[in-house]
Amino acid sequence: MNATGKRRLLALAKFLRGLPAERFDMREWVGKDWKGGADLSCGTTACALGWATTMPLFRKLGLRLVHTGSIGGGYPQVGDGYESGGRWEYARTGYHAAAFLFGITYEEAEYLFLPGSTRPGAPRETPKQVARRIEAFVGRAEASRG
Repeated sequence: MNATGKRRLLALAKFLRGLPAERFDMREWVGKDWKGGADLSCGTTACALGWATTMPLFRKLGLRLVHTGSIGGGYPQVGDGYESGGRWEYARTGYHAAAFLFGITYEEAEYLFLPGSTRPGAPRETPKQVARRIEAFVGRAEASRG
């Protein structure tokens, strides 16, 4: 992870610390009651990456929620599908979007943004717990650099 990725992760962790726990749910990118507003002002819940889509820093980088249609909810995405040099480039969605934005691997994105709270019966995580996981991850990356 480079300095930009570290800075972005720490900005997200700081933002998460200010979220009310009742608006946070790591079990889905954004709640099924989401009305499509970019600021999530409809009162829905979202996960860490879902909330990142509301931050100006990440919106400038192209991160947004895409509505899934009639079933409700949505998913995070960076970019649109486009043709480049004669081949189709796909938009980065979900964990691929996180890996791209933070300069981490897909597996590291899953570790940060798909925690144990998605297991049936697991206790629900708070935004502060996820912020601590992100901060610890950045700290380990720094320590391993020496």
